[in-house]
Amino acid sequence: MKQILSIAALALVLAACGTKDAGLCVDKFYENPVEYIGKEVTVAGLAHVCCHSGALQITGSEKNAITVVPGEGLVIPENAEGAVLKVKGVINEEIIDETFIATLTDEANATEDSTAKAGLLAKAEKIKNIIVAEGVIHKYSINATAIEVAPCDKEAEAACKKDSTKACCKKDSTKHCEGETETK
Repeated sequence: MKQILSIAALALVLAACGTKDAGLCVDKFYENPVEYIGKEVTVAGLAHVCCHSGALQITGSEKNAITVVPGEGLVIPENAEGAVLKVKGVINEEIIDETFIATLTDEANATEDSTAKAGLLAKAEKIKNIIVAEGVIHKYSINATAIEVAPCDKEAEAACKKDSTKACCKKDSTKHCEGETETK
């Protein structure tokens, strides 16, 4: 049921993308992320709290995600998890490559705590294996200046009024609104 709800919410995000004030969809961002690095944008996506890091992310389809770094005094809405969020802020990129691994290894070798050292070396080895298999990793974050739970998009709402079998801002719905198809 939770997966169906996420699919329905993702459909709402995709339906809203490209409309005025909807924000840039996470998937559209990933089509050319270099274009947005260092720029202030508004990005829309499904809110997800990462089970590994505990970080708030806004997600698109597949593995596309942008980590949200709340600015000073900014509070993440209590109803964010699983909701469609619009996040305004500056996009940053972290490149995880051989240089990153070397820095991590140097940090491990500089520590006197054998448990911490072993953990850092294991992390470096794991990342190295991922890079060998998949290539350099680009992680994106947004230094948020504003976070809001996105209201229902007016165009999606109008489509729903014409055809009541389509969902519109109903988290418990299993139906999809019309809109863009997934990219990538």
